[in-house]
Amino acid sequence: MHRRTLLAAALAASAIALSGCGFQPLYGGPSGVSLDGVSLEQTGDTRLDYLLRDELRNSFRSGGQYRLVLEPVDVQRVGTGIGADGLATRYALNLTVSYQIFETGNAEPVFDGSVSGSGTYNIPSQPYAAIASQREGEELAARAAANRLTLQVARFLRTQEGN
Repeated sequence: MHRRTLLAAALAASAIALSGCGFQPLYGGPSGVSLDGVSLEQTGDTRLDYLLRDELRNSFRSGGQYRLVLEPVDVQRVGTGIGADGLATRYALNLTVSYQIFETGNAEPVFDGSVSGSGTYNIPSQPYAAIASQREGEELAARAAANRLTLQVARFLRTQEGN
């Protein structure tokens, strides 16, 4: 019983300490940056380009003060596991996407950068399983890149708020 009281007191003390530390969410919530004012444009037309766009679609809305333009995704697949027959049995997928942020009505970008995402997948001997595994690895890589891109855009918008 005494141990539970100490644990409850420690949790309460840590909650009080964290409330005064100045933590603010980067985006979302009442004091965070809104990503609704950024429209999304994409120039690539591969499956990975569309996967990335789909991951980003929930964060960015059309219209607003800024326009986010994505370049086509650059993909590298590297065999990381070699079977007894000398063929790759596992792949690492690394994708990189460059982007630019334009202020509406301005032809020069106000910010540019690039993000990367990675995923791995196995190549089983069954053809359908190999395709499904590759697609899952692509989805993981696109999701990782989309999360990093969202954070970089939110950080940019946060710095613009301070100006």
